Amino acid sequence: MRLKARHHGLYQAFAVDPRNLVNNRHHLPDSALVLAYFLAGDDLYIFTIAKKRAQAHAFKVPLEGVDVGALVAKYREAIDKQNPRYKRLGRQLHKLLIAPVAHELAGVKTLLVMPTGPLYFLPFHALESKASGATRYLIEDHRVAYLLSTTIDELERPVRHGKRIRLAAFANPDGSLPGAKAEVMRLKRDAYPDATVFFGATADKARVLKEASRHHVLHFATHGVLDPDPLRSHLKMARGTLTVDDIAGIEFARDTTLIVLSACKTAVAVGKQMGEGISIAEAFATAGVPTLVASLWNVPDAATSELMSRFYTHLRAGKGDTLSALRAAQVELMRLDVGGRHPYSHPKFWAGFELIGDYR
Repeated sequence: MRLKARHHGLYQAFAVDPRNLVNNRHHLPDSALVLAYFLAGDDLYIFTIAKKRAQAHAFKVPLEGVDVGALVAKYREAIDKQNPRYKRLGRQLHKLLIAPVAHELAGVKTLLVMPTGPLYFLPFHALESKASGATRYLIEDHRVAYLLSTTIDELERPVRHGKRIRLAAFANPDGSLPGAKAEVMRLKRDAYPDATVFFGATADKARVLKEASRHHVLHFATHGVLDPDPLRSHLKMARGTLTVDDIAGIEFARDTTLIVLSACKTAVAVGKQMGEGISIAEAFATAGVPTLVASLWNVPDAATSELMSRFYTHLRAGKGDTLSALRAAQVELMRLDVGGRHPYSHPKFWAGFELIGDYR
């Protein structure tokens, strides 16, 4: 109530009321914990919500002059340039965002993160803690998924994933991404030989609109382009674009379960955010797709191809849910040994993708 009284505008911008999540907590697995973040002036509030609690636990973290947005921006820049200072910045963010609730993480298998403002740009799963000289990423101890206001209700619905997956992939529509075509060909070869694939001129908007009603999974290996007008942010397709406005109006099949956006910056929006921004990924969620895999930055071609191949291989094996498949692929890529070297160990290569929505 103090938040509501003193920061009413920000309170209203907080897209999901923690009380509503508490009321629907029985849909959460026993081993899941929701972490909902809220920035208000000089303080950060963290709400933790679990299935067996009658109310949310609230934690107030004084920021003591720390500009969280600037800190996130510096962290992302250090990752992009592979500057070693990303470790120090990541630990600073871990101290602010995870350490205050660390005692609640014992026995928790899945963390469901609801960011706020600049935290939408942050890969929580790549935050590091350092204890007794050992450095570990959050993803090594927990599965981490992200929630938007448009995906909350999906957790109340039965799991839609079936044993047989019909997959359509769209790659290299403008001819500038030969690596994207190779990525999709590898996907088809290693995981889904019956996938329907469209390259070059055949990967256009009309084909997407047609195939959306026929497949469980759609994979886009193309350019993601952000615009100051969020409704004009888009995926590049052959002979045109697929804008946020277009995407939100697509009629997907009732059993469409997953969109994979193997493109740049599809999970973020342009500029500063107080509440939720309008991203390309959110447009698909608005259209009714329960699960999105999207990117936080410009993802390198070779690492993305390797990650996606492993992700779909795990998904095809069916030994876990979608989040388990993505986490396994990311951890494998991080630890991949090539002749004694670990070429993809840096977060730039494996941490750029996140799962948004129904992780099951």
